[in-house]
Amino acid sequence: MRVTFRARSGGTRLTVSAELHRPTLAPQLTARELDVSTLSDAQLVDWRDLTQQSGSGAFFASPMFVRTFASVFSDRTSISILCFYDTENKMRGLVPLMRNRVRRGPSFNTRYSYQDADYDLLQTPPPKLSLPAAQLSTPLGLEPTALRSEILAAPEMYQTIVKAIPAAIADLNGWNLGVFVLDDDDCSAFAQGPLRTLKRPLDRNLKFVSKVQPADAFVALQNQKFRQNVRRSVKFSKNAGATFEIIRGAEDVLPAMIELDDLARRSWKNIKNGGRAVSEEVLIPFNARQNQFFISLIQLDEAEPVMVAARIDGVMISAMLMSLHCNRLLTFLIYSDVEHARLGIGR
Repeated sequence: MRVTFRARSGGTRLTVSAELHRPTLAPQLTARELDVSTLSDAQLVDWRDLTQQSGSGAFFASPMFVRTFASVFSDRTSISILCFYDTENKMRGLVPLMRNRVRRGPSFNTRYSYQDADYDLLQTPPPKLSLPAAQLSTPLGLEPTALRSEILAAPEMYQTIVKAIPAAIADLNGWNLGVFVLDDDDCSAFAQGPLRTLKRPLDRNLKFVSKVQPADAFVALQNQKFRQNVRRSVKFSKNAGATFEIIRGAEDVLPAMIELDDLARRSWKNIKNGGRAVSEEVLIPFNARQNQFFISLIQLDEAEPVMVAARIDGVMISAMLMSLHCNRLLTFLIYSDVEHARLGIGR
């Protein structure tokens, strides 16, 4: 079988075209693809255990995220999990998978259009000459803010699992184009599998802070322009009489989502170019599908929703929606209204 396979890493985007040779898994592993809607309680427990053991971005491969994704976007995609078991039938690794039909240009280039619906959120139109493809990836998409691939594994098994994935997916049916957004090390591990790989850079780096530190200490480590912008934003916000509030827990965040929905309609993200000096390549208004997705996540008890809101005269002018999961704080949505954009509340 001849396939075109693409992956991405922190600084590079990876395009692959290769002839498959006979794939082999590590001798101690067996791969099984499972439907996320028919898992047993024991399989869910194993999945959650792997999530707890995994790294900073494990949320995007967690049961709560993947199963919510599968439910909300069921009309566009098919979601499964590829599980790796040892000789004692213990789950040692897992990668969630998404299959969907996409259009790709002759180069099969993938930027932000992981689903065909993502083209509606891009300033650039789909390629004039496009080819239909059956795409296999992790659950990715602009509306759920899923822009990186996550692999779950016990720490001592991580590299073994990563290297086993290309051989395992080579045996799967229903795809002829693969897209994975990976760190550089994981891309190198994929390249050792049965698929030859070609890297290309990501359009934007995905960053995280691994050690919690005071805000002043974090700002002090940034460049001069960043520090200057923060000082200006603090001054503008104080002069405008802005107040800030941290909202935690589903009981309090759910009512605040009504305010966030109203705020999003006043955001530059809901207006083409939004009065900004620089046109954004990606414009994601807060639509009904996105609202449904995040409301569904908030209602689950596997993570704590957190919102930081700024108000002037009681009206929400800026907000950030986050999730506290496995002692990690992950940002999803940031909105500020056009009228107060110059305050730079997001900083």
